[in-house]
Amino acid sequence: YICKSSDVLIMVEGIKAVLRGDSFVDPGVVSLVDGPLDKPDATRIPPRTLQVLEYIARGHSNKAIADILGISEATVKWHVSRLFDALSVRNRTSCVNKAVQLGLIASDR
Repeated sequence: YICKSSDVLIMVEGIKAVLRGDSFVDPGVVSLVDGPLDKPDATRIPPRTLQVLEYIARGHSNKAIADILGISEATVKWHVSRLFDALSVRNRTSCVNKAVQLGLIASDR
C-alpha cells in the first residue's frame, strides 16, 4: 500500500519492492496503525525504527543506513524523524543518549 501523498522516493521504493515480488506498506500507513509514539518505550517503537536507531548509535550516516538496510534515504530520514519525536530530542547525539538512558539500546556504543 502506498499513499498518494507520499514522498516520491517512498513511492519508487514501494514500486520496486512490488516488482521484486515483495510486499510494501507505506511508512505513513504504519504510523497510523501503530498510533502516535507518545511514550518512549521499546514496545511502541517499531522494530525497523529500532534498527535505524542502532545504526545511528554506531555513527552511520542516513545514506549508509539506507544502503545497509536496503531502503531509501528518505525512509531512513522518516525513521530518524519518528525517533526524534518519540524521544523528544532534536539531534542524533541527544537521540542516542536518551535511547541509552531509557534502555532502548546498550550503552557500549
